[in-house]
Amino acid sequence: MGKILLLIVIAILVFWLIKLQKNKQNNPNDSIESVEDMVICSHCGTHIPKNEALSNENNQYFCSAKHRELHIKS
Repeated sequence: MGKILLLIVIAILVFWLIKLQKNKQNNPNDSIESVEDMVICSHCGTHIPKNEALSNENNQYFCSAKHRELHIKS
């Protein structure tokens, strides 16, 4: 009786390990897809995602419209 229970536990562990290995192969590096280009605000130096940044005609990036205006005035 004890041998049968041991074999069942081993079979469950093997099945579980195989299932984990398949999941790792299906989703190798999900975090790589979410990487965004970062730029630096030309006024304050804050790092922000490029798609959220504001730019001017000189390809300078800003974190807000206020910083863009302050940089132009200075």
